[in-house]
Amino acid sequence: MAPPILTCTLFSGGNELADDGAYDLLIVGGGLAGLTAGMYAARYGLNTALVEQMMGGAQIINVERIENFPGFPDGVSGAELGPLLQEQAMNAGMQFIMDEASQVSRDGDFKKVSGYGGEYLARAVIIATGSTLRSAGIPGEEEYRDRGVSHCATCDGPMSMGQTVGVVGGGDSAADEALTLTEYADKVLLFHRRDRLRAQHILQQRLQEHPKVEIHWNTQVTRVLGDTSVTGVQISNTATGEEAQLDLSSLFVYVGLEPNSALVQGLVETDNGGHIPVNLSMETSEPGLYAVGDVRQHSVAQLVAAAGDGATAAIAAYKRLQAPTSAYKADRLMEEREAQDTGQEASSIDSPENSPTDDLQSLNAGASPNPWLIGTDLQQARKRIRWGFGAGLAAAIINFVVIMSTYFVGDTGVEGVVQPSRGEFIFVLVEAGLIAALAYGVLKRSRAAAATLLGYQLVSKTLLFGLALAGLGPGNLNIVSLVLNLVFAYLFFQGLRGTLTWHYLTHPEYPTFTPEAQYHDPKEKAPGEDSPL
Repeated sequence: MAPPILTCTLFSGGNELADDGAYDLLIVGGGLAGLTAGMYAARYGLNTALVEQMMGGAQIINVERIENFPGFPDGVSGAELGPLLQEQAMNAGMQFIMDEASQVSRDGDFKKVSGYGGEYLARAVIIATGSTLRSAGIPGEEEYRDRGVSHCATCDGPMSMGQTVGVVGGGDSAADEALTLTEYADKVLLFHRRDRLRAQHILQQRLQEHPKVEIHWNTQVTRVLGDTSVTGVQISNTATGEEAQLDLSSLFVYVGLEPNSALVQGLVETDNGGHIPVNLSMETSEPGLYAVGDVRQHSVAQLVAAAGDGATAAIAAYKRLQAPTSAYKADRLMEEREAQDTGQEASSIDSPENSPTDDLQSLNAGASPNPWLIGTDLQQARKRIRWGFGAGLAAAIINFVVIMSTYFVGDTGVEGVVQPSRGEFIFVLVEAGLIAALAYGVLKRSRAAAATLLGYQLVSKTLLFGLALAGLGPGNLNIVSLVLNLVFAYLFFQGLRGTLTWHYLTHPEYPTFTPEAQYHDPKEKAPGEDSPL
């Protein structure tokens, strides 16, 4: 029996929350990337919901002052910026679901987001889960967590009023939080294991000029000391090996970020650091699944860049979802599930964009403008590309083995198989290399290589068979080689289909599928689009 689709919403935007159907777009994570994506998607008319366990803004609500976000010359607090973005997105029509997402998976033609409050279906999903501050692995760090060891200066700084505190790290976060702590503590000790900071130049200047900040260069904290709470740290100089013990009341750790990508494990691959690889449209290897902000690979971990990622992903999702409406597809899916449970047949449902005979798979991906060359299934396209590559490699090897064996062995004694001339020998060797190179191009999704490989196979083999039939060509052509070359031509054609389909589905600058099955000018703006992607 199909799992129920539950919704647990605390806030709602301009549209009614879907009770039994699927959203056009679900966004997991309510930071700047997620909220920006939600605002853009809702403005484009997509039925959009955002799942977040905290209030809008997520982790930035703990940032006391943000100075590098455009439009705020005097800076803005995270607690002010986050709710403003949430309000702006909800005014555009985005719905806010307060829940903690635990997994993203496939559910037929939809994506399913599983949370503790329910399960939600969508045609596309944007992962905007951000990152978590990394533990430094210092002995005693976990033991005294929340008892003097902290990752939030705004939250725990006031408890260190008039005391000495320590900060571990050398990047922007460590510098920002050290400056925040100067508003509460009498002295802030910044421990950095190198002889220079990685933070922005303006932050380094402020640290070095601030009378309350004391920077310990080439210093590593080797142990957190305490009894019921933190009382000090043990440090070691990385250059000299000299050790010392310092008294302090709190230690704030900022040594990097860990991407929150566990919920897509098994659905998409991640790099060694746990980041999700994406293309220029922020789409992952799973069609219809996007990743933005800190959780994606090669993110610069800046708020303004995260917001740009969100806008990019939302526009790319909109272009992908110009096919039939989600309400129609949700009705079809719900009816099919109910029919499966009761053993009855699902009735046809007419749609303005589709005839009742359209199957659910074609509805999900949209109509292809040229189904002979371009499909609608990215997974199938990858298979076709591998078929084309494998066939090309096999053809090159077979050509090479046959010509080498017949040329050097001489008279084989087999009827119809003769020793090739030196010219034929050189030609087939060159041909084998050409086919292998073109097959590698197919593997790399080169449209030109795929088209050239198929064209060469059709033209050259047709010519050779014609000459053989006229008694003018080589004698090594028989029914076996005819069938074999036809098989190769078919597989090369599939490789071309796969390559064209892959480009069509993954590149936003290509024309998008529409219910009318027509090509659109790539330079033409989508409805409501203010600027090209």
